[in-house]
Amino acid sequence: MYNTTWLYRISLIAVCLLNSLHAQAQLSQTLKGQVFDVDSEQSIIGASIIIVGSEPLLGTTTELDGSFRLEGVPLGRQSILISSIGYEDAYIHELEIGSGKEVVLNIPLTESLVNIKEVVVSAERLNGSAANDMATVSARSFSVEQTKRYAASINDPARMAMSFAGVASGNDESNEIIIRGNSPRGVLWRMEGIEIPHPNHFSEQGATGGGISALSVNMLSNSDFFISAFPAEYGNAVSGVFDLKLRNGNSDRREYALQFGALGLDLSAEGPLGQPGGASYLVNYRYSTLGILNAMGVEITDGNTDFQDLAFKLHQPTRNGYFSFWGMGAVSGQKFIEDVEEYDYSSDRAILGLNHRRNFKNAYLEAILSYAVSEESDIGSYLPSDYQYTESFVNASWRASLLYNRKFSARHSLRLGAIGSRLEYNFEDSEVFQGERFVGVQEEGNTNSYQAYAQWKSRLGTTLHLTGGVHALMLGLENQLSIEPRLGLRWNFKPGQVLSAGFGRHSRVEALPVYFGRVEDQQTDEYSQ
Repeated sequence: MYNTTWLYRISLIAVCLLNSLHAQAQLSQTLKGQVFDVDSEQSIIGASIIIVGSEPLLGTTTELDGSFRLEGVPLGRQSILISSIGYEDAYIHELEIGSGKEVVLNIPLTESLVNIKEVVVSAERLNGSAANDMATVSARSFSVEQTKRYAASINDPARMAMSFAGVASGNDESNEIIIRGNSPRGVLWRMEGIEIPHPNHFSEQGATGGGISALSVNMLSNSDFFISAFPAEYGNAVSGVFDLKLRNGNSDRREYALQFGALGLDLSAEGPLGQPGGASYLVNYRYSTLGILNAMGVEITDGNTDFQDLAFKLHQPTRNGYFSFWGMGAVSGQKFIEDVEEYDYSSDRAILGLNHRRNFKNAYLEAILSYAVSEESDIGSYLPSDYQYTESFVNASWRASLLYNRKFSARHSLRLGAIGSRLEYNFEDSEVFQGERFVGVQEEGNTNSYQAYAQWKSRLGTTLHLTGGVHALMLGLENQLSIEPRLGLRWNFKPGQVLSAGFGRHSRVEALPVYFGRVEDQQTDEYSQ
């Protein structure tokens, strides 16, 4: 019932009003971050970070904890080379260095399989390589910068993904995506390693997208997007996976940002909690342009359309890992009254998560707890016909996840995990016409789902990677069990060129109201589920 054609009108207004008055108060910026082993995620000591083509040569090395800090990096687009003895070189091409914020990078390196005296075999880790080291087929990593640069993405990762091969959009009013002809409902959204309701405004029950993203790109770190044959750790998905990562706040100094654009007013703050170099916070709030214009008396849409969202992340490093507490909340809706028609539509969601990572020698263990709740409601009436309808769908979920990752050698690594979910629901779908009431769905209760997976990664050579595993998914509502084998092969036969193949069996739990829907028997006039 919502209308998002206003988004394109506002884009034009924003371009006219905000002619990017960009003042650069400094000519250089600080580049910092972490370098770690891609399989074990252990810190790499003494890795070199060099700005390619800088005169004089500009670079630094990592500390005992794998961190680095490089000051005086010229503004503009820079290419970076990261290297360490015993590891393949990594390259970051055309990274944008701006004056507003320090640039923070998390850089994984792959251990070399061949190192014989003066002969070194290495391969470039190109921009766009998946952050998940178990990914072999149809996986892309996208950065905040890429999301901002893609035409018509409107700073929305889902709309940016529509430019990938095999990905299409159903219509311009929603960021739901169609992957290789599959239903948009087959997409799984994850944040910080655990399943979440999709983070979009103006959504409908059972959908995996909405009018616009409810998560500001200022919150995002490099994230992965899968369009087929995803690794065994991803379950409850049949067409694709968005695996979103939130970045940590600046742990050295406080930074603030204020932006105004097509989507609205965007405020963000980040900085250290306590002593610099330790814990950090990051928080971002957005208020829609429509809300601001409505307050000014400017009508862009019929009725009152509005949205706002808030997201945050607190990060606390420990001696052998970290704790992080994160979350987001989003409200959106539209109210419309005209002549005999009236409706009130809303789509709200909130997510909280707590992660704890513990590092061991060549291994790590991560535990995640999360709570999420989403509500879509639509209430309306047509007075002359005495017709009223009510749609209210509330979904809540408690989830616990445990993941163990072990690197045995440069060639082999293992990942095991389990996920338990308690799903709570309260649904109503009813109509009243001329005094008679029809109930399509009216259910309240809870059920559970269980997932477990195991995955093995083997490097058969310097350019050939093989992954295999299995994922199990069971829904307590029907006690249905799905066993899903997965297999992927990746061959980097030339620099910058990859040939990959994959196989997998996938399943997904339908939107819960589907299991409770009542259907009328035309012969008996009775209703059954």
